Amino acid sequence: CEYALREEAEVYLDIERDIMIEIVAGRKTFQRAFATGEMTARGNFMNIRMLDELFPFDEEMTDRY
Repeated sequence: CEYALREEAEVYLDIERDIMIEIVAGRKTFQRAFATGEMTARGNFMNIRMLDELFPFDEEMTDRY
């Protein structure tokens, strides 16, 4: 995973900074952001579904930093 402009990627996400902060803080999931339209995506949807498993953000984890 990287934050950059790329010509080719398996998954492309479009998400506002505030929504990403909510996800990292553990107050929202990628799935929820996608389902509510706060995040748009294209590409391999199997990989999109796995984002919450790959990046398990929760409030306990982020409170430590």
